[in-house]
Amino acid sequence: MNSVEVKEQVRLPLSKCLELVLSGIKFRLFRAGITVTIIALAVAFLMVMLSESLVAREVAGAIERKAAPRKLLASWVSLLSTPMNEAQLTGDLAAITGPQDGRYVEFKAWGNIRDDATMAQLQDTARKQLRYTTEFFDQLKEGPRRRLVGPNQGPAIFAYLADAASYADFSEKLKTTERHLPGTTAEFEQFLADWKQASPQRQAIIKGHEQALGPVKQGLGTVRPSDKLAYPDKAFLDLLAQNRFQMTEQALADVKREAAQKLDEEQIRNTLSVPLAKQRLAERKNLAHTETDFQVLFDEVSTTDGARWMAEMTASADFVNAAAAQGISRVQFGLTTLPPCPLKPKSESFSKDNAGAAAFKKATADYTAKLPAYNIAMAPLIDAQAKRIHEVAQNFLSNQNLAKVEQEVAQSASSGGVGFSGRTLWLIIVSFLVCVVGIANAMLMSVTERFREIATMKCLGATDGFIMVNFIMESVMQGVAGSVIGAMVGLILGVLRAWVSYGMMTWTNFPLTQMLEAMGAGMIVGVVVSALAAVYPSYVAARLAPMEAMRIE
Repeated sequence: MNSVEVKEQVRLPLSKCLELVLSGIKFRLFRAGITVTIIALAVAFLMVMLSESLVAREVAGAIERKAAPRKLLASWVSLLSTPMNEAQLTGDLAAITGPQDGRYVEFKAWGNIRDDATMAQLQDTARKQLRYTTEFFDQLKEGPRRRLVGPNQGPAIFAYLADAASYADFSEKLKTTERHLPGTTAEFEQFLADWKQASPQRQAIIKGHEQALGPVKQGLGTVRPSDKLAYPDKAFLDLLAQNRFQMTEQALADVKREAAQKLDEEQIRNTLSVPLAKQRLAERKNLAHTETDFQVLFDEVSTTDGARWMAEMTASADFVNAAAAQGISRVQFGLTTLPPCPLKPKSESFSKDNAGAAAFKKATADYTAKLPAYNIAMAPLIDAQAKRIHEVAQNFLSNQNLAKVEQEVAQSASSGGVGFSGRTLWLIIVSFLVCVVGIANAMLMSVTERFREIATMKCLGATDGFIMVNFIMESVMQGVAGSVIGAMVGLILGVLRAWVSYGMMTWTNFPLTQMLEAMGAGMIVGVVVSALAAVYPSYVAARLAPMEAMRIE
């Protein structure tokens, strides 16, 4: 009897597997194209969401930084104008960053608070108050809120709930609603106890601020706080320091710059109150008199030529006299000191007799004689005025654009664009589930079409592992192609969407490193999904018996 020698199956190298995969893809290019398209669409959808979200976050941060001086000025104007209220105190306490913060020092002084532990307790209570306000009470509609806490709003809600009887009534009514307080009931009750305990210190801070505000208001007189902050003198800064108002050098520089910007914006606007200015703007822009407004004016003076035109016009004796006739004080920009402009005499200011006529004639001659000297004195100052007008107009238009982008970011945040909302996350998950099903289906169809090929490879010695690797590698290669295409397309579409929403701020705040990381993550997800989707079809292919596969047509 002849002996049968059974040798170990030859294990083909990975390079041979890769060669077979490339050959299979080439002959089934249309089927492979469909799989690549499925993967590309899923990855593209993910990248659109990721890229737009990343840009939105960067833009939101840039807006926050650029808006900081404006908010700081508004805070100081409020602080120097009106006594502090409970809501403002809560917001300021919650925003304090540490003992070095100016507000921290002010509140300790105004409230006569001796230790840091009391301040820490006040800050913690304020932050919890904001949390309960924003996450619960502000989310209630008018009817349910009134049923729970009556007509109280803001800090008055917590003053109402600090009463034991009111809280008991609130607790009973809350059980009948579907809403729940953030955290546990015990935590809320502890917060109310802390809030009640902190109330005397809070009132002391408010009272202390009111007392400090009195001398400052006297020092301001009729001058608006914003105007005084634009160009504060040493006496005013000393007055603030004496009454425990704290302003760092950096904060002072930011407030001065922002206040000066607002003051000069108002000066530019006020020029249109003079009919002569409106007439000349209409002539310059070839518009009807009624079509000229402050937006047209700012657009015009945002150019170098337009700024010089305005500087020359507002410096002219004709404009100064026309403004004086309207009771408008002379327009000047920045700290430039302008020489006195000769005022044109009015005939009605003189008597109708011969003496009055002679006096009017002499005044007119003096006015005419002074004009050349005034024009000579103004010549070197016009450049400085034009430069300041141009700077103010550019900043004004930039702030306008910033406000529009800020609104877009706010809308994007409310819809989950600055971070995935639950709905968006589910859409992404569903898209990848569809992707998995599509890939698995395409690979199963590929297995069905290749029964004879699989059987032939097995008859030639291919192992089950080789068959599985063959199919999984084929799916992975299609996944790589689809992921790269999808990541590129998704990135382009996401950035274009962000550009439409946020304009040039998209490019000035483009998160390149994070985008590359997002692309890498998107491609990895696509490849992993492709590999996982091919596991079952490859297992089915590997388990086929050669003779059974050869019999299938």
